[in-house]
Amino acid sequence: KFRSVFERTFPSAANAEFMHRVTRYGEKRKWTHLLHAMRAGVERVAKLAAERAETPAEAVDKEQEEHEQEEKPEEEKPEKADEKKQPKRKREKKARGKKSAAIDEEDKEESTPTEEAKKKQKQKRALPDDLIAEWRQFERELSTAERACGQAGGGGPVFAFVEGALVTALKEGRWILLDEINLAPAETLERLGGVLESAHGSVVLSERGDGAAVPRHPRFRLFGAMNPATDVGKRDLPAALKHRFTEIYAGECESREDLALLVKQGLRDTVPGSSIEAIVDFYLAARKDAAATLLDSADQKPQYSLRTLSRAMEYVRAAAPVYGVQRALYDGFAMSFQTLLQAPSAAALETLMVKHLHRGQPLKAIFKAPPAPPDGTHELIEQYWVEGGDLEREDPEASGRYVVTPGVKTHLSALARAALLRRHPILLQGPTSSGKTSLVEYLAQRTGHRFMRINNHEHTDLQEYLGSYVTDANGNLSFQEGALVQAVRRGYWIVLDELNLAPSDVLE
Repeated sequence: KFRSVFERTFPSAANAEFMHRVTRYGEKRKWTHLLHAMRAGVERVAKLAAERAETPAEAVDKEQEEHEQEEKPEEEKPEKADEKKQPKRKREKKARGKKSAAIDEEDKEESTPTEEAKKKQKQKRALPDDLIAEWRQFERELSTAERACGQAGGGGPVFAFVEGALVTALKEGRWILLDEINLAPAETLERLGGVLESAHGSVVLSERGDGAAVPRHPRFRLFGAMNPATDVGKRDLPAALKHRFTEIYAGECESREDLALLVKQGLRDTVPGSSIEAIVDFYLAARKDAAATLLDSADQKPQYSLRTLSRAMEYVRAAAPVYGVQRALYDGFAMSFQTLLQAPSAAALETLMVKHLHRGQPLKAIFKAPPAPPDGTHELIEQYWVEGGDLEREDPEASGRYVVTPGVKTHLSALARAALLRRHPILLQGPTSSGKTSLVEYLAQRTGHRFMRINNHEHTDLQEYLGSYVTDANGNLSFQEGALVQAVRRGYWIVLDELNLAPSDVLE
């Protein structure tokens, strides 16, 4: 926000060094220096606004005063000329010349003082009212931040009310989507009633002590989205609330023409045109078998959707330049469709993949390790090149802690394949003591990544994930980041063990 209002007030080129310094303060988390720099910007704007608030008449008076002060030394010069040792005729001639020049200059400036003042006044155009309002709002927020950091005198509350997304959308006329609205608590849905009552409905922020409703912008629009109440773990909206919406059913894309268009756009010319029809055939066949015979590791029917297909195509795009199109097709669809299934179902799905995606070609012909990446930062794990980390790579088998059996190699292959994208989380599901955590730790040591673990249970809270305030050596409260925040910030590998035992607020 500071960058936005500052660049609209001052020239960007002339203040590039200042903005660079402000950015560096934020990146290095030097909050005291950052607040000081922002305060300097606010004070400069206040001074600028005061200077530009001068009326034209005040500018003319100021200009005339400056002109009179400049003329005084010229009038005193003839009187002081007697003190100088010069011939009388030269002194008189020089005095007449100076007096004539002063009169001409005085006539010239007296004829245009208003024009000069107008010129300077034009250069100092007043700031727009909306920009001044934004600076005032920013100054209030800055004062709150200074009090929180202990920089403002007089003390004051550390906490301040922060408006949520709905209130911001109401005031600024934004469009807001309430996703999975049927999962919201009952008290939250009750607060939405005022917004849905009419075209002018709004909410009252009683939490902030307001007595009037938030002014509603005419361009504000509210949208809701939900899965059918027939899905597992879902519930329907209250009838009184649901009837205030205009309902539209958005069904899943199932026609061959639509799917072919999606696959063509999703692969972006990565595979030949004939493979597009093959992918559509496999997707429809997999959905048919999923509804009839296939079972996942929890003895449930797998749910294949466009999200599953999209993730498979994303892998194909990333892996095809290195592993080839046929290998990328198999790996991508195996990762998205096969690895979650039980062994018999996985074998049945592999038959479908060979039939549709590879036209009966044996899989042994496509499985070979590709050339090593030129940068030398990858580690070969079961014919997959996994990017290495910053730590020294180790051989866990040499220490005798791990024994890599043929079954473990199969799991390592699936894990290394899923780690290639580096975008999506990986869920390992299996019985107790099947080696799920050890698989990740083994792969992290082989590739030089820092390994972290959070052991979940029914009493796990958000502080273990995100962090909490603790007392430092000086007796002050400082925020200590949790394991998840450290892993995200520093690029660690983190295992959320027994994730299904974590409370619902942690999962959300």
